[in-house]
Amino acid sequence: MTSINQIAGVERTFWSEADPFRAFFRAPVRTRQSNDQSTRVRAATWSPAVSLREDDDRYVVTVEIAGVKKEDVSIECHDSVLSIKGEKRDEHEDGEGKLHYFERVYGEFARKFRMPADTSGDIDASLRDGVLTVSLKKQEEKMPKVVAIQD
Repeated sequence: MTSINQIAGVERTFWSEADPFRAFFRAPVRTRQSNDQSTRVRAATWSPAVSLREDDDRYVVTVEIAGVKKEDVSIECHDSVLSIKGEKRDEHEDGEGKLHYFERVYGEFARKFRMPADTSGDIDASLRDGVLTVSLKKQEEKMPKVVAIQD
């Protein structure tokens, strides 16, 4: 026997009252569900979690961007401001079954950080297991120049 539950205007159908997913679908609804791209709620922007650490010779910024492809990320450093921009694309394709619940975040993101003045222009980046690691080398300390007085 099928029962229908309506929460916040979203219709959900369950196969039986003892359905193991019943509690999951009764959870607070944060998004609207639809297979129609035009009516599905989409995050316009989101902000990935970031950490910054300082080593002896570099600063390392790590950004959690699981599901983002490296070709969808850009990294720039200009006037000691590190900019990381990208986009996490929606993986759901229309016509691929019935979407019952949609809570994943996707869309564009952008983060900017003012780095310390001793940051050099030497930057490396890698993306592994959903974590972007950006390494910015520090400038080598400049030793004072000793000038001998000529006769």
